[in-house]
This record gives sequence, C-alpha cells and structure tokens, in this order.
Amino acid sequence: MAISKKEIENRVNALVAKGYSKEEAETLVQEDIIIDTGGSCDWEDDFTDEQMKVSRQARQADREVSKTPAKRKRAEDPDKRMLMRVLYLALTDEDQNNPAVADRNSVEVLNPEREIEFTYNGRKFKLTLSAPRPPKN
Repeated sequence: MAISKKEIENRVNALVAKGYSKEEAETLVQEDIIIDTGGSCDWEDDFTDEQMKVSRQARQADREVSKTPAKRKRAEDPDKRMLMRVLYLALTDEDQNNPAVADRNSVEVLNPEREIEFTYNGRKFKLTLSAPRPPKN
C-alpha cells in the first residue's frame, strides 16, 4: 500500500509537534514506511539476536485463533412438517381407492420438512417442498 505525500507530510508534522526536529521526523517516517513494507533499517544491524527476536514479535499483528463458527440451529417450520406428513400419508394410504398410490415400502422421507423419495410403477420420484419468501414491499 503506497502512502501519499500528504500522509507522509501529516506524519512528519505530527512528530514535529511532539518536539522532534524536521530532519529527525522525516527519518523516522521513512523508517516506519520501510518497516511497514517488510524491509529492514540500518539500525537493526546493531541488534543482538535476542533483540531481533523481540523486534519481530513486536511487529507481528495480533491474530485471533481461528475458531470454527458455531452452527446456528435452524428454526423448525411446523407448517412444512405438517404438509410433508400429509404428502407422506397420501402416498402411502392404501384405504383410498386410488391406483396411483406408491408402494408403502418405497416411500422414504429424506428431510422431514423438505424432501420425500418414492417409487411408482418402477420409476423413482423425488418431491421437494419449498416455501418462497414473501415479496418485499
């Protein structure tokens, strides 16, 4: 990320206001820019290994340990459950004089609020119930 001349000037003026000379402030700002971009400065050569280690740790950004987000529990929809139950009963009801009834053993509820699979006349079918959101006004 490039720093604009105006931003550099603002940083220098802020340091001058704190009592640094203009030359010292410009040097500090230039070194800050070098460090921010991942470079090293001349004065780092004077550091011992332990001081360099502390310097690197101080420059590292704090990062939160990534946690697996908690899955929120989806609210149950009793209307959809009831409709799926009605569909299941309609597909398996042998008391009706309806030849279009599926084999009771072939009806499988995949999701109690959404999907039913069944076999009819040797073909496999899948019903998916969806409830679109109401239109926004």
